[in-house]
Amino acid sequence: MTSKISSETTTKSTIAQASSTSDLTLVDYFVLVGHDDNALPQAIESGGTNNSDAMELLYIPPLERSYVASVLHHFPERRSAYSFPSEIVSLCMPKGLKFHTQNDIPPPAIHTFANIREDGSRVNGCSLIYHET
Repeated sequence: MTSKISSETTTKSTIAQASSTSDLTLVDYFVLVGHDDNALPQAIESGGTNNSDAMELLYIPPLERSYVASVLHHFPERRSAYSFPSEIVSLCMPKGLKFHTQNDIPPPAIHTFANIREDGSRVNGCSLIYHET
């Protein structure tokens, strides 16, 4: 039995101009990031592009590999003044998605992040990382 990791994240993006004061909120998006049950797990490669790196991945046990996470839900669907941050998955789970046995479930953890984009806008957030059984 394995458990899947999920990350409930609240993000706050600060952009220079807001269209109106009614667009100002404490949190811009609530995001649920984790394993998509409708997709097969895809392992994250170590960054190399040659065949030897791909072969090395075959020798890593499945429970020690990192997998690609995806956005499962986010609320609201869209906001007029703030676009949904495309980099949110890598900010929430920089080490990727990990699977664990039922006897080896880590305790919940909090992960904070801040990202300054090329245009000067910011994405700040806090992830609550927990494992489902």
